[in-house]
Amino acid sequence: MKNKFLLLMAPFLFVCDFLLKKFVIAFAPQITTGDFNFHIHLLPFVDFSLAYVENTGIAWGMFASFQMFILFLRAIVIGVIIVGMMRSRSMRMHLIPLSFIVLGAFGNVLDTLMYGHVVDMLSFTFWKRSYGIFNIADAMIFIGAFMIMFSKKKSYVAQ
Repeated sequence: MKNKFLLLMAPFLFVCDFLLKKFVIAFAPQITTGDFNFHIHLLPFVDFSLAYVENTGIAWGMFASFQMFILFLRAIVIGVIIVGMMRSRSMRMHLIPLSFIVLGAFGNVLDTLMYGHVVDMLSFTFWKRSYGIFNIADAMIFIGAFMIMFSKKKSYVAQ
């Protein structure tokens, strides 16, 4: 039951990422000028706000001058994971985390194809320090990788 829920979370989060990006793009001028300010104080040391960033690179904008190479690399990784899941039993055991990774990567590829860049909008500050702005697709990739790294050989197959 838990695994089926997790398996359904990946496409749900993909759709949320897509819709939130559309929303942020629609309000980009107001967000960047400060006319639209969405800010929540979550904990005494954690704040959340919406931003609008056009990221042509990967994490923290690294390798921004290699945008087409990054797009190609993302597409290759998506393809390799999908083919691997079809052919390898051990990869199928990680169906849920790999679904998070594939759909997250696909969300960023879709951004690049639609807008010419990846749209980042989630900004968290911890103890008044920001550690970057990201999107739901980035979080999905991170969560999928985290699940694989700490799985202790546990299977994530929907049952």
